[in-house]
Amino acid sequence: MYFRISYLSLAIVSLVGCHSYTPMPVDLDEHLAAFQHRTPSTSPEGGLPRADAREMAKMFHPDARLARRRAGVATAQRDHAGAWADPQLQGNLQRILESVPYQWITSAQLGFTLPINGRLQKQRDLADRRRDVALVAAWAIEQRVANDLDAAWAAWTAASKRSVVFAATCDSLEQLELVANALVDAGSLSKPGARVFTLERSQKQAAQAMALATVQATRLEVLRRIGLHPGAKLDLQADLEVKPFVAEASARRTAIRNSPRLLLEQNEYAAAEANLLLQVRKQWPDLQLAPGWQEEEGQPRASLGFNLNLPIFTGNDPAIAKANADRELAAAGLRVALEQLTQELAIAEVRRTAANDQADRFAELLVIAKQQVEDGRQLAAAGQLDPMLILDALLRVHNVQITAIGADEAAALAAITINTLLTDPQSQAPAMSAGEER
Repeated sequence: MYFRISYLSLAIVSLVGCHSYTPMPVDLDEHLAAFQHRTPSTSPEGGLPRADAREMAKMFHPDARLARRRAGVATAQRDHAGAWADPQLQGNLQRILESVPYQWITSAQLGFTLPINGRLQKQRDLADRRRDVALVAAWAIEQRVANDLDAAWAAWTAASKRSVVFAATCDSLEQLELVANALVDAGSLSKPGARVFTLERSQKQAAQAMALATVQATRLEVLRRIGLHPGAKLDLQADLEVKPFVAEASARRTAIRNSPRLLLEQNEYAAAEANLLLQVRKQWPDLQLAPGWQEEEGQPRASLGFNLNLPIFTGNDPAIAKANADRELAAAGLRVALEQLTQELAIAEVRRTAANDQADRFAELLVIAKQQVEDGRQLAAAGQLDPMLILDALLRVHNVQITAIGADEAAALAAITINTLLTDPQSQAPAMSAGEER
């Protein structure tokens, strides 16, 4: 009877800690409906600013959302790391086949593992470090998607500006074509000469149609980078004024120490250190105790068994060797990341300086080209109309404007490249776990 009661008590205790399963089907139709309505209820006057869109991208972009989910998995593992192993119940029932007064021999043992080597706390420390890696990885991805949005925003802004230039040029060419046809009727210009204006106008209109399509495509790319549905009704503020997070070039050499890439490598190294320490601790075995009860020939007996592995031959050597190699790899990754950041920062700064110089040069050239068009119009007003001179000046202005927009876009992209190596001052990296007893 005592033996049956002991089994029943253990079964009840085991059931207390059991979990139940609840199915969770994914309703894609419901999610698609929510995705379609994922749009700010109000839009600021003049459209959504790029700075606000950066924060929206960190919240809604699929990569950022999945990274936060992965960090949640690491947190769940961390919250349950370092727990004691469940006890193990062993029973034995024997029957003597001969005719004796007591034909049954029964025994039961309940085994416990005593973590005398301190590995449980080291398991908790390793889980803390791995959670840190997941949190920093999620934060780094948020930084990346925000910077990618800046690049898409610059492309959309530049495309919008080019579309405006093409529209203005087409309007001017249409007016100039009318003047050329009038000169043909007056006998002052040949038909082949007038046809030049028609061909140029047709060519620019075709380019304008492509420019409009590019505006639509780049706008959809902006919405994708934010994490919004392509049908979202949202006005955007044009913005090509992207500045580096750190203005002074000398200060950037220090700022890259807080780069998301470098911080992630630092946390990977800390996790490798924690894993090596755990494997070293695990070379010393835990003590396994098994108090038990036995009944033989009607006589109850108490017993105490124990088990202790002797680290003579392996002593967890394979796991320690791998953990040590992993630590060396993480250390190399940390050093390489610093080298690469230093190299990439120098290249990005050179390209930004060149892009800014080019943008300044084209800004000056644009003033001269516009003056050329104005001079041609003044000559026309004075009765000295030269359509070919005006066409040449108009096309020069158009080409300079398009090239100037490209230079401004290149300068913005160079600044964004620098920012990918730094940390957004508006965003703080997660702090590493303190590693206290839990």
